[in-house]
Amino acid sequence: MQILNSWKESLQLLLPPRVQKIALVTVKATVDAWKHFLRSFWWLLAVAQVSLIWPSLMAVRISALALSYLVLLLLLRPSVGRKDPRTIVQMLCVHWQTIFVAVAVLSIEAFAPGSALIDSLIFTLPVFLVLFMFDAPPTWRGVVAAFFRALQFDLHNLPLASVLLACVYLLELVRWKLIMPPALAAMQYGWPFAVVSGMLHWLLSAVPLCALLSTIYIVRIHANPTQYTSSGCD
Repeated sequence: MQILNSWKESLQLLLPPRVQKIALVTVKATVDAWKHFLRSFWWLLAVAQVSLIWPSLMAVRISALALSYLVLLLLLRPSVGRKDPRTIVQMLCVHWQTIFVAVAVLSIEAFAPGSALIDSLIFTLPVFLVLFMFDAPPTWRGVVAAFFRALQFDLHNLPLASVLLACVYLLELVRWKLIMPPALAAMQYGWPFAVVSGMLHWLLSAVPLCALLSTIYIVRIHANPTQYTSSGCD
């Protein structure tokens, strides 16, 4: 019964006027994230895109892209008051386990068969895991606890998570059909054009999606602050 009530509450987020509020918060968070990321962390994304040109630098690309996502998720957190490089680096040093998780996820994506469905699954589910890891104690025990809480979060918000996954899947289809071909064609104009094209693609797709998932996470956690605090490791 508790799960059914949670499903009902999560689906209500898709109804007006709550969906309008979530949309407005997501748009504001996206704009703020763009501002802070482009001011101090653009070079991470540039390294990730430049290293894409040389296959031998795949490890560099994965590491830079993983750090870009982690920095982005920290910039989207309202609890992070100061969003300067020093504060972000300090938080990443404290939650250094998140780097291993992000690198592992992106490594799987890099070597998995490319498809919109696989990319949407790999993108959506780990975002909630990392968000729980940032709220957990910075230990491996906390990482395992965050994993179980993320599973519990997905279970209690399964209908909403399915809708979000479907939305991400549709966006990935658009990316694969409409955005990827021009991006690949841009390579013939030289690597600077390809790098800028790749950076714009990431900023216009990953940032809004992460902002939306972070907003959903915050709304659901605040609505049920004690529901996701228990796990098999507590």
